[in-house]
Amino acid sequence: MRRAASILALVAVCGVVVALAQRDSPTAESARLRKGAEIYLREGCSNCHSIAGKIAAKGGVRGVPLDGVGTRLTAKEIRAALLKPRPTAASTVALKMKSYAHVSATDLDNLVAYVGSLKTLDTPR
Repeated sequence: MRRAASILALVAVCGVVVALAQRDSPTAESARLRKGAEIYLREGCSNCHSIAGKIAAKGGVRGVPLDGVGTRLTAKEIRAALLKPRPTAASTVALKMKSYAHVSATDLDNLVAYVGSLKTLDTPR
């Protein structure tokens, strides 16, 4: 069951990466978001967080949903949450997210850009 959910999450994130690749012309920003989505997948963020409100197809339930996080938090706040995570009142499970201090500065910038691009409640970017 867990493996199936992981495969579904992988397919969903790959779909996001493809959608980003096909968007407009290839710009530095779209490349950054594409790389950020790849890091999101590589680091296993979807094991705990959902995107677009779809738990089974887009991620887990242990972390807060990331829908609209780009409208609630600044890039600086997202970076701080990735580097020094803390349980939030919004989380129903008191699990502490792992720190992403181990990723390179460039990868962290790309991940922050991707998470910050999640502006709507129903459509991942």
